[in-house]
Amino acid sequence: YLADWSDSIKDDRGRVRLHKARCAFLEGPFDFGDITSAYKMWVACAEYGKINVKKDGVVLETIISKLPKRGNDIYRWKMKRRLGFLESLGDSHFFDPKDRNLHGAKTRMLFITLTWDPKTCDLETAWSGRKLEKVVGCPDNDPYNPSPRKGTKPENVGDHYQSHVKGCPCVSCRYNRFTTALRMKFGRVKIFRNFEAFGESTADGEVHADGYPHVHAVLLFEDHAFTVSHRDRHNHFRILRADKDKIADLWQFHVDVEACYSVQGAMG
Repeated sequence: YLADWSDSIKDDRGRVRLHKARCAFLEGPFDFGDITSAYKMWVACAEYGKINVKKDGVVLETIISKLPKRGNDIYRWKMKRRLGFLESLGDSHFFDPKDRNLHGAKTRMLFITLTWDPKTCDLETAWSGRKLEKVVGCPDNDPYNPSPRKGTKPENVGDHYQSHVKGCPCVSCRYNRFTTALRMKFGRVKIFRNFEAFGESTADGEVHADGYPHVHAVLLFEDHAFTVSHRDRHNHFRILRADKDKIADLWQFHVDVEACYSVQGAMG
């Protein structure tokens, strides 16, 4: 059965490609077990990138390096370096979770979930966005009337590339707009986030997922502390409703905000 679809998600060099796997999933032949197998095939295929270091049009050095893929050793190394700010905090505690009245409790770390409304766009747009073709060095996309910005390499002028449209509704663009607005309102924020697809586990043990994205993120605010107001019936700590609303107003859909009492509590 694997051979029935595995070739359909590979390019002419035998490499698993995301756009081919995405098409197979959206068109129906794939199930979630197939996606898992395809992902493992993709991670297991090592790929390399080449960078030519040039000066005055002359190649001085060629650098070849293994490319990071989510799940391979290079990705793990980059992720560990990216999370260095969490290691530098150790197991910092912001308030005592055993304190019943939480009087004066504050935190600089929040765990947030940004949800999605499937009625706003189709599944492919939610993940991939809406794009248009642009031309390097041509603001009007007219290759016959170039007007390159300062710093644009002459050899790149006229090259075509894909760009997300302004106000693109995909999860990446929405998230970028959210974090930009968040930093404008609260100052410096360090973020560790993860995009996931909605799924629902039912009584029959099957996973019936609509596939639309949602975002989980741990936020460390460097210039702002939030007052912890209460512990809810699910044993989650919450910030003041006014502060929660300030964050929720920056995202179009429902937002859940939890107050973290420590770094370990946030990441565990």
